[in-house]
Amino acid sequence: MMLAASLFVSAINTVQKEEQRYFHKLFMEKFSIFSNNKETLTDNTSNRTHRVEAPFKTCEDSDGGIEYQTFGYTYGYNYENKTNGTPEYRFEDSCHDSNTIKEQYCYNGNSATTRYADCDRVVGPGSECRNGVCTEPSNRTCTDTDGRNFITQGRVWGNNEYNGTFDYEDRCWWEGQSPIMVEQLCDRQLLPVVEYVNCEEEYGPGVTCRNGACATISNDTCVDTDGGRVYDVLGQTWGRNESNLTLLNETDWCSRNGVDLNEYYCQGGFIESETISCKQEFGYDYGCVQGVCVDVSNITYCTDTDGGIVPEERGIVEGKLRGTYYKYTDNCQNLNDLNEFYCLNDLSWLESITCEFGCYQGYCQNESNQSNSS
Repeated sequence: MMLAASLFVSAINTVQKEEQRYFHKLFMEKFSIFSNNKETLTDNTSNRTHRVEAPFKTCEDSDGGIEYQTFGYTYGYNYENKTNGTPEYRFEDSCHDSNTIKEQYCYNGNSATTRYADCDRVVGPGSECRNGVCTEPSNRTCTDTDGRNFITQGRVWGNNEYNGTFDYEDRCWWEGQSPIMVEQLCDRQLLPVVEYVNCEEEYGPGVTCRNGACATISNDTCVDTDGGRVYDVLGQTWGRNESNLTLLNETDWCSRNGVDLNEYYCQGGFIESETISCKQEFGYDYGCVQGVCVDVSNITYCTDTDGGIVPEERGIVEGKLRGTYYKYTDNCQNLNDLNEFYCLNDLSWLESITCEFGCYQGYCQNESNQSNSS
């Protein structure tokens, strides 16, 4: 009796082990992709590989493998549905960005895999990723004389794919109270690009942009883009006020009368300013337009003392239309309606405005001063 029971238990164990072997074999067949699915690439290839971890048994590649200049796709079947004729998945070559291709291929014949590659390295300088393909290297050229050196003024020059030329120089650009350095660069597609550099943030206090490069400044450093008291050139002046060493950034500008110019310049290492009459400096036909003294005898311009449509202020609009001078003053049509003159696109315009509290001497009154007209 004991022997029979022992044989019965042994038979059960044998069946269980056979079942375990069967199910283990079935699991490994259906999910074999999970094994041997790692690939190590060195960093200097600039390639990154990602494998699709899914229970696909087969994998086919329409372009035959890793072909960066041929559009392709991978496809395959689930183990159980291979015979129905319809692929279970399809992954197409595509672009991760303008330089990086996502190349689809099969790894070990059964693993759908994505490799990221930089077109300018695997094909050649100037190659880009477009529609899932690395293009042929272009005829672009780009040379950077200083190679992203912020303390040296450099330039970028070369040719584009249309045989056009370009030549750009590092420069200073004023924004706010301190100039920003505009560094010209060549990108990986051999295209000219710029980088904006705050010299003080990059190198510390006392460093600013001067002559297209970051440079250390002293309290008596002053820069004037038009070279001094030059009234017929728009200038921007950056420096310190001599009285209190306040850092200033000023642009030449015109007074509202359209005649006087406010000119900024450097003197003794500090910023100074003066107001001059363009008519007195250059002659009767001259006026001030956009920070410059110009001959206005044959040009069209418009100035407005109240700065636009400002019903609460009496303004004067004057200018020239193809050389003919005009002057208009805001005025009241009647006790309630205002003729408001203003400038738009260098021309004078008129708008009729009904004043809520009445019109008085060329402006709309408010509630507090409406008694002026009584």
